[in-house]
Amino acid sequence: MAVAAALATVWLFVLPPSGAPARADAVVVLSGDRGERLATALDLLDRGVSRTLVHVGTPDSDRIEQLCRRADGQRVVCLRPAPDDTAQEARALGRLADRRGWRRLAVVTSTYHVTRARLLIGRCFDGEVRMVKAAPDIPLRTWLRQLLHEWGGLGEALVLRRGCGG
Repeated sequence: MAVAAALATVWLFVLPPSGAPARADAVVVLSGDRGERLATALDLLDRGVSRTLVHVGTPDSDRIEQLCRRADGQRVVCLRPAPDDTAQEARALGRLADRRGWRRLAVVTSTYHVTRARLLIGRCFDGEVRMVKAAPDIPLRTWLRQLLHEWGGLGEALVLRRGCGG
């Protein structure tokens, strides 16, 4: 049983399937960034994956705060759902994508968050979602805390909150 749990943890939260598309309607950054998410998203924009950056949630850094202050609604879009959790971020993103007619998103989040974010966004967006993992530079203790949080959040999403946005 312990081996199965360890393997599932590795597959779901440490080495989740991910990869950027060649093109997307938008590159999306979910809140909770410790610096790795925005850096990965900006790299995707530099590589020409999209011309639009979307930040969803409460800005996590001065850099994101500055981007959101200068957001023009076209090249940079900032959404601040309330409450700010992954389910509400997915709902806000789904609404935006629907209004804009988007069919393909590259969603950047931390490695441990990829599985749950994919599930929740997939409930709110009918198009193609390509999750792009960004490896956080955090101590082992923080990794373990995040893994426990993600297991709890995934269980909640699978059992209690089964629709778009909860």
